Amino acid sequence: MGPRKFPSMRFVGDRHRYLLNLVKGKEVLHVGCAQFADQINRNLHVKVTEVAKYALGIDIDHQGIECLKRLGQEVRVCNALNMAEEIDDKFDVVLIPEVLEHIGCPLCVLKQARKLIKKGGMVIVSGPNSFSLRRWIWAIVGREAESEDHRFTFHPSGLMLLCQDAGLNNVVRLYSALESSHFSSVRHRLSNLLLRPIFQFFPHFSDSIIVVAVDDI
Repeated sequence: MGPRKFPSMRFVGDRHRYLLNLVKGKEVLHVGCAQFADQINRNLHVKVTEVAKYALGIDIDHQGIECLKRLGQEVRVCNALNMAEEIDDKFDVVLIPEVLEHIGCPLCVLKQARKLIKKGGMVIVSGPNSFSLRRWIWAIVGREAESEDHRFTFHPSGLMLLCQDAGLNNVVRLYSALESSHFSSVRHRLSNLLLRPIFQFFPHFSDSIIVVAVDDI
């Protein structure tokens, strides 16, 4: 088979800001909540708690979890690979932002997430875009634009297929987004100003992919 067209997607700007819009007023399980736990203005979970009806955060980072607890957040140490066995509740939304690339079995995490959504609930997953223009620019100068523990990047149809393989057959929305909320360097801000208009016209070149999927039952 030859190259295929990109699936239709819409560029939504800042990733954190758009994810917060999606979870507003919902009961949310936030997987991977401890990133930047010691920096309130950069931690996504603190922001989720402010807009959600209820939010439970989980992470394997013990130190990060303790930091969030000191801030009054409802969080616990839990491995995403067996979270359905450890958590009794079900949620309107299971939010998995920029987590799957760190885990050896992304499909396993999505299958666990499916077990934790209410009927009519949704799994929202985001991940680094394989076709990101920023990644191509770094590659030209011989560098990987990835964290040391990144195992994957994702192309849009591939992330959709992972959701479908997990039983989340109804992918209702596909977006692309800009990484800007938790990066504060001058270099990153300037590059965002240059790249944002490009991403608006060519969303498949943006930094991240966001998939919103629901169960098929």
